[in-house]
Amino acid sequence: AEKIDWRARRGAATREQILDAAVRTLVKRGYSDLTTTTIAKTAGVSRGAMLHHFPAKDVLIREMVRYLFDRRMAAFEKMVATVSRDGNRVAESLKTYWQQVNHPYFIAFFELTVAARTDKMLHAMLAPCQDALDARGLELAQALFPQVARERLTIGLALSQAVVEYLALQHMRRAPNALDDRLIAHLSHHIRAFYGLDAHFNERRP
Repeated sequence: AEKIDWRARRGAATREQILDAAVRTLVKRGYSDLTTTTIAKTAGVSRGAMLHHFPAKDVLIREMVRYLFDRRMAAFEKMVATVSRDGNRVAESLKTYWQQVNHPYFIAFFELTVAARTDKMLHAMLAPCQDALDARGLELAQALFPQVARERLTIGLALSQAVVEYLALQHMRRAPNALDDRLIAHLSHHIRAFYGLDAHFNERRP
């Protein structure tokens, strides 16, 4: 039994090693150059080991989508858990999300999203994941801002996501600069006003 358990743990570790290599390859080379040969080389595993865990590229892509989805969802959950309940929750949430979208997981997810425009199979994989992320994001926002109407939260989230993710995409062609932080601060101010939160007081739960 111990031998079987050891093999299972080793197999799981190799599988995660390959998925991590797939994400790194995607970020570095883009979707068009995402080949099983390149991924195996990046992961430092043999072609046979690669095929053992992922017998076809579409199987690997499907698992990578799930891998990225799980980690982005975990990041959402962690963000809400770490945001102060007695401070400026809008500013803290935006700052944390700003850090998330500059992470390789977001860049990889974005690369897949762009590729999905002309890849029906990939689109079918990504669409439910994005819907689940959006739905969970709204639920978590309601937990952070229970005093704000659902419709306003939906609009505020969409606006925040559009601005923050746009700025993150700009980092793919230029270095970060001071204007980024100023825009995030400006966005925070307007979202607070839109939510009806008094800037002079803490956003305590009612």
